Amino acid sequence: MKNSLLERPRLTSPGRFVLPQIATDIPTRLGKESVKHQVLAKFALAAEAIGLPLPGGDFVSIEEVVHQQWGNYYNATMAPESNHFLAGNLEIVVSNKRLEARIASSPNLVIVQAKPVITALESKMPGLGWYVMDVLGRAAGHGMNVYDCHLVGYQSQSYLFEAESDEEFAKNLFNEEHGSDPKAEDIPMLIEAYRDDYAYLPSDVLRQVDGHKHLLGWTDSSEAGRRRAFVSKHAEAALAGIALDPGFAKCVQAAIALDKLFKKDKARAFSWSGEEVDPEDGEDFGDYPEQVGAVCIVAWEETDMLLEMIEHSERGAYENGTAYEYQGMAWVPLDASSKEIKNLARDLRAYLERWNAMALLVSCFPFAEEQ
Repeated sequence: MKNSLLERPRLTSPGRFVLPQIATDIPTRLGKESVKHQVLAKFALAAEAIGLPLPGGDFVSIEEVVHQQWGNYYNATMAPESNHFLAGNLEIVVSNKRLEARIASSPNLVIVQAKPVITALESKMPGLGWYVMDVLGRAAGHGMNVYDCHLVGYQSQSYLFEAESDEEFAKNLFNEEHGSDPKAEDIPMLIEAYRDDYAYLPSDVLRQVDGHKHLLGWTDSSEAGRRRAFVSKHAEAALAGIALDPGFAKCVQAAIALDKLFKKDKARAFSWSGEEVDPEDGEDFGDYPEQVGAVCIVAWEETDMLLEMIEHSERGAYENGTAYEYQGMAWVPLDASSKEIKNLARDLRAYLERWNAMALLVSCFPFAEEQ
């Protein structure tokens, strides 16, 4: 198909619009395929209107035009880190009911370590490292899931009877077995006895994060308020007033840039919980859909327990039939207005901008070796 088919008609002289005579063998009512192609063409023109040039050359289909248009934009605007540090596949599809832009999960995730960078930043200014970590942790709320130590904290809770300390674990397990609480003086003995029977206790999980409970999503009232009080303006002040090595300065700059993009993403257009799946896709994620996949893996230091928990989480979702393999998704109905279609194009462009910023931040952490 020639690209010229997408161009707007140009009136070179005044006159009247004349309808050609329609052959009798042409159906007067067009099917869904025609509507789908019209929506894709409108999407291509909407993308062009916000700064994505239409590709040149000959094309077989409008689908190829759209995919090439966004592929060209990605290649022209994304930093190398976007491919090297984050995993995901952009899909633009149209069904009988809607036009969708979605990011499918991809295997072979990069694993990085947070500890070397975060501890170094904390030594320069308390709160600076945790600010960077908190920004990274907000990515899941913007359609970019990260496998991190929160998954360890969450997955281990069912195994540990919701306990966050060995003492609490011993009490909860004893109560489960005997229907009563143990005597206080018996708790140390119970802990040692349970240690022989269980692969790990809460103290083992905490050692994975050097005791930083908030990395697990566990209760940490002592640090929670202080970390929330450290915001981007403090990070900017640190950049201006503290001598940071270039690599650490780049990390803080990347975190500030991503933080600002997250704040602009008020609608969170690509955040998707799985309930709104298009029935025509033939997918059923059950009553409690579970996201499978991530854009990257961020370990604190050791990776063994985190990788084990990732495996348990994904296997459980697949076995329960509740797994969905999309990081984010946004859509409009086939009868969407031109404004709605243009907004979808804008939302996708903004998502890719956040993707790029996220990749730059992740690239500031060293690669982790699997133990």
